[in-house]
Amino acid sequence: MAKDSDHLAGRFDTENTGGFLTGLLAEEDNFDRRTLWRLGSWGAASVGAVIVALMANHSSIGSHRGQMAGTDLARQSQQIQLVAKESQSETRRLASAIETLNGDRDRLYARVTVLEQGLDSVTGAIARQNSAAA
Repeated sequence: MAKDSDHLAGRFDTENTGGFLTGLLAEEDNFDRRTLWRLGSWGAASVGAVIVALMANHSSIGSHRGQMAGTDLARQSQQIQLVAKESQSETRRLASAIETLNGDRDRLYARVTVLEQGLDSVTGAIARQNSAAA
């Protein structure tokens, strides 16, 4: 019976069936310095490629962020110019209103002065008539 179990065990030997991964993986029995150097260089190259990809992604995000910042600055500049023009026109309008009010005040002051002088002449004439009659 022992011979029959050995005979059955021989059937389960690993055979190269040409599966999916056989073309991707190298069959190496031992690791020597050359194999370790090759594995290390592949690892370093892959890490370098990932770093370069991250830097390229970061720089494209940075340039996009820079473009967005430039667009925002241009928009804010236009808004500030619009507000400045509006404030200048409002200042001119208020200055014109103040000049109009100053002119009205001066005319009213002149009229009140004339009325006071006329009232003094009227009250002065009445006082003179009363003193002359007495």
